[in-house]
Amino acid sequence: MSGSYNRQFLSILVLLSLSISNSIVFVLFLFDLWLWWNMDFRLLHDFIDDGAFWRSFTAHLKARKIHSNKIKWYVFYAKRFLRLARNTSVNALSSERVLVYLESIRKDPDFADFQVNQSVDAIHILLRDFFQKDYVDAIDWQSYKQHESTHNLVYLEELDIPELIAQQVARFDKSLQENYGVLLTRVVKVLRVRNYSKRTEQSYLMWIGRFLQFTSNTEQHDIGETQVREFLEYLALQRKVAPNTQKQALNALAFLFNFGFERELGNIGEFVKAKSSRKLPVVLSKNEIKTVFGHFKNKTYFLMAGLLYGAGLRLMECVSLRVQDIDFDYHQIVVRNGKGFKDRIVPLPARFIPALKQQIEKVSEIHKADLRKNIDGVYLPYALERKYPNAGKELGWQYLFPASRIATDQRSGKLRRHHLHPTALQKAISIAGRESNIHKRVHAHVFRHSFATHLLEEGYDIRTVQELLGHADISTTMIYTHVLNKPGLTVKSPIDLI
Repeated sequence: MSGSYNRQFLSILVLLSLSISNSIVFVLFLFDLWLWWNMDFRLLHDFIDDGAFWRSFTAHLKARKIHSNKIKWYVFYAKRFLRLARNTSVNALSSERVLVYLESIRKDPDFADFQVNQSVDAIHILLRDFFQKDYVDAIDWQSYKQHESTHNLVYLEELDIPELIAQQVARFDKSLQENYGVLLTRVVKVLRVRNYSKRTEQSYLMWIGRFLQFTSNTEQHDIGETQVREFLEYLALQRKVAPNTQKQALNALAFLFNFGFERELGNIGEFVKAKSSRKLPVVLSKNEIKTVFGHFKNKTYFLMAGLLYGAGLRLMECVSLRVQDIDFDYHQIVVRNGKGFKDRIVPLPARFIPALKQQIEKVSEIHKADLRKNIDGVYLPYALERKYPNAGKELGWQYLFPASRIATDQRSGKLRRHHLHPTALQKAISIAGRESNIHKRVHAHVFRHSFATHLLEEGYDIRTVQELLGHADISTTMIYTHVLNKPGLTVKSPIDLI
C-alpha cells in the first residue's frame, strides 16, 4: 500500500515539475516576445540578422524615393554602424557615440565622399524613423557630409546647351570620342545641369578620360569594380600619387558609374592605398615676407598677396572675392564657399584698407563701362541668377579683382567679366620670390602657411587659428605647431662643443 502511495506521490511530483518547467519556458518566451516588440531594450547587433526589420527599412527607403541602386548600400552602412555598436541597447545609444562614429567615417581615408554621405543619410534615417531617438534633430547631419553638398543638387537646365557640351567633349582624345562619345556627352551634361564647379568638372573629366584609356581593352559593359581597383592601385604603385589624389580619382569614378554608366559602383574591396607622407609646410620669416613684398611691381598683385598673408586666404578664395565681401566697418572679410563649401570670417588687414577702397573704385568704373556695353552680369553661384536676374549687374556682386578682358562663359555662352585668372597671381608671386634671392620655393600657399605660423608665434591659441584657416579638423592645424617646439634650436651641435 505504501509503495502505491509512493508511486502516486512521485507521479504528482513529476507532473508538477513538468508544469513548473513549462511555465518557466512560457514566461521566458513571453519575455523574449516583449523584448522583441519593445525595441528600446534590444541590442543593436541583434538587428543585423533581422530580415523583417531590413525589409521594413528597405520599403521605407523606397517610399522616400531613394534611388534603387543605392538602397542596398544604405542597408550596408546602417548594418555597419550597428555592428560596431554591438552590446549596446537602442535605449543606451547616446548622441555622443553617434557623433564619434560620424566623425570617424568623415576622417576615414578609405571612405570616398559619396560613401560618407550615404552612411550619414542611412544612420540619420535609422535613428530618426526607426529608433526614434529624441536627439536626432539636435545633430547637424549636413556638417558631417562631404562636399558633394547641396551645391551639386541645384539643377540648372539652362546650362544644358548642346553646342557647349559638344565643345567640351571635343577636347578628349579622338579615340575616346569615337568609343565613348555618348557616354562622355552624358557625363558633361550632368556635370553642367547639376552645377558642379568648373574646377570639379575639369578634374572629374580628366580622371574619367584617364580611366577610360586605362580600360581601353575592356568592353564598356564589362567595366566594373575590378577595373576600378586595378586603376587605383596603378595610381598608387606606378604613378606614386598622393592619398588625396587617389581619393579624388575614386570620387570621379563613382560619378562616372552613377551618371555615365547609370549603375552603382559596388564594393571594390581592398586595394593598395597611396602612401601618405607628413611634410612640414614651407614658412617664410617676417623679414623674408618683407623682402618678397618689396619685389612686387604690380599694385594689384601686391594687394592680393597681402591678403593671402594678412588674412590667410587660399589662392582661389582671394581671386574670387567680391566687393560685398569686404566689411570696412567691422574690419573683416567674409570668405564665401571656401573649401568644403563653408563660409568663414577672417580679419581685414588695416594697412590695406586704403588700397582696397581704391580697388573698389576701380571696379566701380569698370562695372559702369560694362553696363554701358550691356554685357551680361557677373557669374552668380548656385541658382541665384535665376532667382535674382538683376543681381549680377549690381556692384556688390562684382569680383574685387576683375579680369582685364571680357570672355564668353563656356557653360552658359554669355559674355561676362570673370575674376582675374589665378595663374596670373601665381606667376607674379613666383617672380617676386626669385628676385628676392630667398632659397625657398615661394608660392601662393606659402603666405597662408606663414600667416598661421606667425599667429602661433605671437601667442594666439590654436583653436582661433583653426577657425581663421577654415580647417574642419584641428589635427590639420596642429602641423603649424612645429615652430613652437623648435627641436633644433635648443640642442647644440656636438661639433660646436669641440
